[in-house]
Amino acid sequence: MIIENETLIYDILDKLKDEEPYNNIIKQFHSKILSKISLIDECIIYNPEGYVYKDIDWEYVLKMQKDFTGFEASSNEIRLGDYFDINNVDFIVLTYIIVDELATYLKRQYKDCTFEIVAQIEQNMENNILLRFYKKREQENWIDTYNLDHYKDERLLVRIV
Repeated sequence: MIIENETLIYDILDKLKDEEPYNNIIKQFHSKILSKISLIDECIIYNPEGYVYKDIDWEYVLKMQKDFTGFEASSNEIRLGDYFDINNVDFIVLTYIIVDELATYLKRQYKDCTFEIVAQIEQNMENNILLRFYKKREQENWIDTYNLDHYKDERLLVRIV
C-alpha cells in the first residue's frame, strides 16, 4: 500500500486536469455523471432515470443488497468507458482525476456525509475503469478499505472523503 502526501498529488492532478483529453473527459463527467447524482431517502445514488422514493421497492432492495451501502455500491457502479472515450488516456492518471472530481462534488453537495469512493482499473479483456461510491455507515461495509492488499489481483484506488 502506498501513502502519498496529499499536497503533492493535488498539485499533480491540478496540472493534469488542464490537459487534453482529460479536460474534455472532466467536462463530460460533470454533465453525464455528477449532474445525475441524487438523494433518495438516505441513499445517494447515480440516478440517470430520475427515480424518486416511491419508485423504489425498498423491501426488495434490502432483501437483495442486505443494506443501504450495498444498494448504493450496486446503483453507483459506473464503467467510465461506457460514457467516455478512454482508449487514448493513461488509466491511472484518469482514475485519480475522476476520483478527485467525484470526491470534491460529494463533499460540496453532502457536507454532513462521509463517503468511500472505490475505483478499479480493469486492464484485462475489458480495458475499463469501474467506479463506485457509497456513504460510510456504521456496521455496513462493502469493501475492506483497511486491508486493500487482500485484493491482490485488482488495481484499486480507495478514497474516503
